[in-house]
Amino acid sequence: MVKVLNAQEVERVVFYDTLGRKLASFTQDFETLEISNLPKGILLVEIGTLQGQTEIFKLLKI
Repeated sequence: MVKVLNAQEVERVVFYDTLGRKLASFTQDFETLEISNLPKGILLVEIGTLQGQTEIFKLLKI
């Protein structure tokens, strides 16, 4: 489970593997994201804001 701070500012959250394949996409209910079905390892998390900004973070899922 992933918790998003300032969820009211978020428009979308997308999870990718290290090869750039999209694993999951969320466009609502950003307070808590259920990712138990995603594979373990390094995931890339793209967060898009309502202001049009995009940030990418690395997440280690163990």
